[in-house]
Amino acid sequence: SYFVILIFVISIAFMNMENLVVQDSDEVYEIISDPERLQSYQPTFFIRPTELYFRLDLPHAEIKEWVLEEKEKVFSSVPDEVKSKLRWEHVGSTSITGMPGSMVPDSLILTQSFPPPKEIVTSLLANGYVFVGLGPGAPGGAVLDSEDLWFMKNDITKPGHVL
Repeated sequence: SYFVILIFVISIAFMNMENLVVQDSDEVYEIISDPERLQSYQPTFFIRPTELYFRLDLPHAEIKEWVLEEKEKVFSSVPDEVKSKLRWEHVGSTSITGMPGSMVPDSLILTQSFPPPKEIVTSLLANGYVFVGLGPGAPGGAVLDSEDLWFMKNDITKPGHVL
């Protein structure tokens, strides 16, 4: 079985920068490794509205190329013995040619253990991703999966991505 780390690129504006930007990999790994701290880690942010957010004509080839570049960047500093136990998947509307959707590329990094290897957490942070906590919860506020970690990247350098 695999555990999931969801990473995606989105244009975000932070309302509580102190709580959100925990960039130190040791501190992030301590949060991830402590179920109580992980459950209570709730950074505050909101998504900026943008005309690029939803489109009927996504540039799928360009997005796929960008996602593969991100995979290479993130995995390049991860040792082979760790990398061999990870799987990167491009998912969501941007992964399906012809599908309309948001200009937010989503990817999953599947791991065989939880917490995930520290090397992948360190690499995500070093490559501009921000740990934002657990994935969205069920109605009423319960977290659907206590091992579903989310990282975001605000990358405005690539044309055509929320970006």
